Amino acid sequence: MNEKVMIYCDESCHIEHDGNDLMTLAAIYVRKNDVKFINKKINEIVSFYGYNPNAELKWTKISNTNLKMYIKLIDYISENINQNMRLRVIVAKNKRNLSLDDYSITYDQWYHAMYYRLLEVPIDHISRHNLIHLLIDKKDNHSQCNINKVAEYLTKYSKFEKKIFATAEDSKFHRLIQIADIFAGASAYKNRGLKSSEAKIKIIKYIEQKLDFNLSRTTIRGREDVNLFVWGE
Repeated sequence: MNEKVMIYCDESCHIEHDGNDLMTLAAIYVRKNDVKFINKKINEIVSFYGYNPNAELKWTKISNTNLKMYIKLIDYISENINQNMRLRVIVAKNKRNLSLDDYSITYDQWYHAMYYRLLEVPIDHISRHNLIHLLIDKKDNHSQCNINKVAEYLTKYSKFEKKIFATAEDSKFHRLIQIADIFAGASAYKNRGLKSSEAKIKIIKYIEQKLDFNLSRTTIRGREDVNLFVWGE
């Protein structure tokens, strides 16, 4: 019997005219049967450090006061990344110089293309599964329409027969969207060359050490545990 796979996604610097020259996207994918246990372990870590287990985890919240908790969360992710969860990250560069008119596409279409590039590798890696649920952080009233289009393209062009559906969700109800936010935020912070937060710099270095990859370098496509692609270099 085929298992259902959940792919939790978030992005950073995704607004067209936000002054940033890049956008990052991250996806955490797990078997549906493992989601409840993973959420329980994450909440245990949050509670252990004295934080409200209902509080949302976010890259923007990382500071010296909660650094130990976020380090422990990275420990948990790294211990399980090749067992019951996997990570995919896209760093899309040169966002301000896309020459969209030359290709007769809109920014939204480029955004869909980057989400497709984010998810095509996880979809191929879980080829034995034929039921996949994409969950993205709901940004606005267009989020559901956007992710529906991505799911449609993935279903049409996947190498394997799969059933893919998608929903835009409120991230405060999904721990793994929040974890995706941390990785999207970390990759954006590093690739933008920011240095203002000592705590964030420490987390970036810790992520790279524990998961054995560089947040600004493309990994080999076949790497399944942690996979990163830099687009536009």
